[in-house]
Amino acid sequence: MSDRRGLNLIYVVQKPTVDAHAVLRINVRSEMKMTLEEFRLTLTQSTRPEEPALRAMWEDANGNWNAAHTIAQEIDTRTGSWIHAYLHRKEGDLGNAGYWYRRAGQPVAHDSLEDEWARIVGALLDSA
Repeated sequence: MSDRRGLNLIYVVQKPTVDAHAVLRINVRSEMKMTLEEFRLTLTQSTRPEEPALRAMWEDANGNWNAAHTIAQEIDTRTGSWIHAYLHRKEGDLGNAGYWYRRAGQPVAHDSLEDEWARIVGALLDSA
């Protein structure tokens, strides 16, 4: 084969050392964001998310309030404060929740806990 200048081109094809299809699947998946519904599907699996904020929300959804709270306490960001606020609201400690909503720069939530959970997880997935 030659290029437009008439030079002969030689192509060397090497056998890939990894499954090319596996690499393609990994690369395509890494470019796609997980949806809220996909995240909900992970709640029935034993593998927890690695990202701390998502892991806190995963633990909460699986009934592990204490684990979720411990994780949220370690997230020193506005997002961590929002999760912390939600967890104290869920616990019924509205005064403490109000403090954490202020630190998060979020209005105090008045919708259902399920709706707030979905709003937080949706925001986390959008920022990933």
